Amino acid sequence: MKLTDDRSVTDPPGFPMSEFVSGLPHHQQSYVARELACHFADTYYQRLKADSSHLKIHSYRAALEWLAHQLNPAFQRSSVQIPAKKTNTMDFESYARLGLRKLGISCDHLTNELLAQAVAMTTRWREVVAFYTLRLALAPVVETLVLLDRMLYLNEQGLGGALVPIFDPNLSPRNFVLLSCKQF
Repeated sequence: MKLTDDRSVTDPPGFPMSEFVSGLPHHQQSYVARELACHFADTYYQRLKADSSHLKIHSYRAALEWLAHQLNPAFQRSSVQIPAKKTNTMDFESYARLGLRKLGISCDHLTNELLAQAVAMTTRWREVVAFYTLRLALAPVVETLVLLDRMLYLNEQGLGGALVPIFDPNLSPRNFVLLSCKQF
């Protein structure tokens, strides 16, 4: 997810490395897309099957982001993650105050009206979960593109390569190793 995508920083960049993918229209992948590719859909599937109360945290995060924009219009989506452990037992106001503090946003202008609007948003957690599930369905596509780009790069350098699964994908979808032999 933290791959460089600028040839002026590193050559070749982290993504795309291959000339082939670089030449494709709309080949760029946003940080969000690359970050999404790091998630494991099967773990989320297990949470969905268990009907875990932990899933409501997605709506908490969305409402917190909305609140952050209301209190600070210049707020940019942050890479700061509010810890998810034990937050499923917190009420939203406590979660929001903790989250805003971690984001460096003052709660001085957090009105009861704004808080009530945000709390109302959290009741739609099932819709947020549905959206997140659709996003997760795309994760393997992005990850596969990154892996194939690396294999194509090796091919363009005159080296063969193969993506080989090295263990059970149920343990982790990141079960591939890219093998290549350098000719001497």
